[in-house]
Amino acid sequence: MRVTNGQAGSRTVVRAESVGGVGLLHVAGRLHWPVGPELRKSVAALLERGERTILVDLRNVTGIDAAGVGELVRLHVVTEAAGGELWIDNADAKARRLIERAGLLALLSLDSLFGYERCS
Repeated sequence: MRVTNGQAGSRTVVRAESVGGVGLLHVAGRLHWPVGPELRKSVAALLERGERTILVDLRNVTGIDAAGVGELVRLHVVTEAAGGELWIDNADAKARRLIERAGLLALLSLDSLFGYERCS
């Protein structure tokens, strides 16, 4: 588990685990620019373990901005370059709107490959 302190004392927790051949990345708190390095480290660790399907769970994200969406795109690029695929699960309405407005719906898969409950 990694904790990143953001602006004004906000706290974001990033936790990575492997379950059934899927790399799960849980994010809790704000998804914004200070969290980027921890997200990238976590995805790199999952890829190094051989995971090629990465599921980013946004269930506990309390806020996201354009920089957070940019980090999701970066994670997608890194995962795809390693021969994998990245899925975004539990994105709230604001995250979906930001992704749609940025024209990234075709790039970022917003629904899990399978029911998330099967992985938790």
